[in-house]
This record gives sequence, structure tokens and C-alpha cells, in this order.
Amino acid sequence: EQSKDFIQKNTKQFQNNKFCKRVKVIYNKKNEGWTGAIDVGIKASMGEFVNWTNDDLVFQKNWLPKLLKHFKNNIAAVGPVSNFVAGIQDIHHSMPGVYEERANFLIGFCLLFRRKALDSIREGKNYVDPRFFPGGSDEIDACIKLRKVGWDLLIARDVFISHFGSKSLECLQEFQQN
Repeated sequence: EQSKDFIQKNTKQFQNNKFCKRVKVIYNKKNEGWTGAIDVGIKASMGEFVNWTNDDLVFQKNWLPKLLKHFKNNIAAVGPVSNFVAGIQDIHHSMPGVYEERANFLIGFCLLFRRKALDSIREGKNYVDPRFFPGGSDEIDACIKLRKVGWDLLIARDVFISHFGSKSLECLQEFQQN
């Protein structure tokens, strides 16, 4: 119960922050895992864009307007570069003068989706396949589905998000290193 008190205290602090007045905090009756929480959040959101964000990130100034600038034509999702991410979203793969790069998939530590793109891959009542509970590879599944129906994906090389890495699930026994 100590962790529950910690979460409630920090959630209150977050909600009282003057920059978070329009943020809605959703309390699930049971642990839905990352995948369930993302699905609930998408269903509760109302905007043209939906952001999947891990809880162990530090955002640079103007990260959101910079990501939004990359949405042209048929772009379904845009992901930033980071210090702790697999594949070509790693900051070390960036090249001078390259502002954006098409990708076959994006890593889900921080993804900005066009809502209508998510709507195009919704299966029944779910946006995120519950078989990926508690979390992991759900974003790859979404990217594959988006590409299959004709959407494009982009890496925003001008947006850096600092990522502490794998903190969201490390409290679960199956994700702990021996």
C-alpha cells in the first residue's frame, strides 16, 4: 500500500501543476497494464492527435509543436529520437541535416498518432491488442497494422526526448533481471 500512497500523492501534485489543468487522470478498477491503460486513454481522449508516452521521460522545450510539424499527407505517427531506444530512433543514428526519416516501425516510448489513423486499425472495441498485456511490442503491432492499410510513419530527427529506459515495467517480476 506504500506504493499506492506514493502514486496518489504524486498524482495530486501533477494535477495541481498549473501546466496540467487540462489533463484528465483516469483510475482503472484493476491493473490493466500498459496496453490496457493506453487503450483506455485513447478511448477517453478527444483530440485529433493521441500521444503514447512512458512515465520515465524528460521532454525538451517545444517537443509537441515540433512533432506536430511532421504530420503531412499520409503520416499516421511520428516518433522522436532518444538516448535509450532500439533501432534507428537512437540519437546515435542521426545525421547532420536530416530533419525526418520514414520508418517501417516506431518504438513506443513516445509516439504521436493521428487519431483517424488509429481509428483505421481499431479492432472491435480495442485500439491496442490486449494479448500484449502487460506491455511490450504493442507499438510494433500498431505500426505493422498502420503500414498494412497504407499509412506512413516518421522519425522526427529534430525532436529529442530523454528516456531513462524500461522503468515502466521493471517492477513486474517477469521483467526483472536476475
